Amino acid sequence: MIHEKDQLTPWVKMSLDNHHLENYRVELATPGDCDELLGLYYSIYGDDYPLEIGTNRRVMFKALQNNQFYYWPVMKDIARNIIIGSVIVEIDPDLKIGKVTGAVVHNSYRNQGIAQKLIKIGVDKVLYEKKLVNSLYATTRTESVAPQKMLIQNGFSPLGIFPNARKIKTYETLTLMGIFSDGVLSRRIKTKKVPFFLRDILTTTNFSIQDHIEFEYEPLTTFQKEENLPIEEFEFIEAPLFVEKRFKIVFKNDLESQFYP
Repeated sequence: MIHEKDQLTPWVKMSLDNHHLENYRVELATPGDCDELLGLYYSIYGDDYPLEIGTNRRVMFKALQNNQFYYWPVMKDIARNIIIGSVIVEIDPDLKIGKVTGAVVHNSYRNQGIAQKLIKIGVDKVLYEKKLVNSLYATTRTESVAPQKMLIQNGFSPLGIFPNARKIKTYETLTLMGIFSDGVLSRRIKTKKVPFFLRDILTTTNFSIQDHIEFEYEPLTTFQKEENLPIEEFEFIEAPLFVEKRFKIVFKNDLESQFYP
């Protein structure tokens, strides 16, 4: 549980550059911030934001009242007395798992690392200081790589993708990112066997996390051997326009693969 004494976060005053040192402050959001937060999310996403916690006043107000299941740091411009950034950490204290979501920054305060700082505060407090969870997860939009880089810089590891998982203006593919407390992966019950055809994707995932997990793979069936199915290789290419053009050529007439790449 997060208490009122945790409301101010001295770390921010130490980490912001000198120009903003006296102007910005991080606090825990309160129910009294509800209307201003609704305005902030609406100013960035309009009617397209898919999470009710950022658009539904009743849902947001209830969350702001509950410091057992939510840790909600916001950054304020003291001189103007406005909220300029927000991040929500949802907490499941029974399952010891949480999710970082709702990162938003006022348009006039972009490119100052505000969202990244708020995420760090949330991760440090919930995962390391209070030890409220063993794992924190997050999904990011893929219209740009900035959200992914922001999470990676805060210690998150890439774990997978959700093709066309969410419709905002169009259907968007989301990434899955995760960060774990020290040693939590090594303490998990080992999976005895996994299907052989998961080998490459699990190898790729293992490459991005610190506590590598060893798997035993089920042997190929007689049918699979006779089919001589190829083992696909994974390659990361940071060339969005090239990938998009190549994708449209390869899957020109394949509507199913266009929706689930």
